[in-house]
Amino acid sequence: FTHPKTGAFVTGTIRNLSDGSAEFTADIPSLTAEIASGDRIEELSMRTSGVPTYCTASVVSAGNEIIIRPDKA
Repeated sequence: FTHPKTGAFVTGTIRNLSDGSAEFTADIPSLTAEIASGDRIEELSMRTSGVPTYCTASVVSAGNEIIIRPDKA
C-alpha cells in the first residue's frame, strides 16, 4: 500500500484475514511510522490465492502490526 502521509510504498504480509479486517506486518517496519488509527489508505493492493485486489482501506489500529479494514473492491 501507499503510506497515507508520506507516500512511501509499504510491502508486507497479511497474517490474518477475518471479519473484514486484515492484520498486516510490514517488511520494513520503519516505513509504517506515523500511521495512526483512523487513517485512510487510498492505494492498497493485496493478493489472495494469487489473485490481486486493488482497493482503499481504513486503519483500525497501528503499532508493530497494523490492522486494516479494506473497503469492498
